[in-house]
Amino acid sequence: MLVSEKILKKLANGSDVRGVAVEGVPDEPVTLSVEAANVITGGFLEFLAGKTGKDKKKLRVAVGHDSRISAPALKKAVLEALTAAGCVTVDCGLASTPSMFMSTVFPETMMDGSIMITASHLPYNRNGLKFFTKKGGVEHEDIDAILAAAARQPVVAGDLAKVQDRKSVV
Repeated sequence: MLVSEKILKKLANGSDVRGVAVEGVPDEPVTLSVEAANVITGGFLEFLAGKTGKDKKKLRVAVGHDSRISAPALKKAVLEALTAAGCVTVDCGLASTPSMFMSTVFPETMMDGSIMITASHLPYNRNGLKFFTKKGGVEHEDIDAILAAAARQPVVAGDLAKVQDRKSVV
């Protein structure tokens, strides 16, 4: 199954992706579905492979999240996309946004990229994805490229048994 580029482009929010991730608020249907998170992660991997010059299977990507109720489902979708691509995948669990960027900087972790699942100060039913490379957070133009690549990605199911815990990499 593919998610349409039109739907994905509506999730662009400056230098990240945001949408409604939980039902329950009248007139606010879910827009950031687990399927969307899955293919957007695939788009990020395509973007990251292009930026680093590495094959997707050689990439190292960390994932963290805040305490929102939608985080576990979105994280599962993100981790499945990462493991399906064969890259080294590290689940950092509950984390701060700065720590996810620092996972790309510290020599102890040496991540090629990271994804933070958060919507900062937005209402409980919202969530989002922030993307980092060694150069920092991605820019608005990068989000456009990630979402265009995401529209070409099928929803995939990876092997969650291949996900490493953050304690295993430091």
